[in-house]
Amino acid sequence: MIREVELNQIYLSRTGIKFKTMYRAKHAQDCSISNIIYTNLEDTLDTKAGEIWVLSESLFLKLFNENN
Repeated sequence: MIREVELNQIYLSRTGIKFKTMYRAKHAQDCSISNIIYTNLEDTLDTKAGEIWVLSESLFLKLFNENN
């Protein structure tokens, strides 16, 4: 499990796909929610590499692993 999300780092999804973090962003309706903007470096089951994704930072910490 990740303790802190670092930008411009590569993380692994639970399926082993590499994703790279890009930015932090605030939620428009609740600025207390920190979101991570990231991209997939490999194709996923439903999209090609290079798609832009957004996920709350708290969920990102639970769903991704460090790329060792």
